[in-house]
Amino acid sequence: MEEILSLISNQFQLFLLVVVRTSGIFVFSPFFSSQNVPNTAKIGLTLSISILISMTITSPVDYSILPLTIAIFKELLV
Repeated sequence: MEEILSLISNQFQLFLLVVVRTSGIFVFSPFFSSQNVPNTAKIGLTLSISILISMTITSPVDYSILPLTIAIFKELLV
């Protein structure tokens, strides 16, 4: 049971990092940052792309709170 929870936690951390990076792309991209694209479309596209990308990545991510926070800020800056 503990192994399953660890796997889910690692996958969630990886998914969170991918969501942060892809949402940064959609927020700061000139085409997607315009008012013509609805926010629900941006969110849906971000989540669907993040799910597809995080399913292909097999890199284990095992962060505690502070390194995970730093990694999230690094992803936002990219």
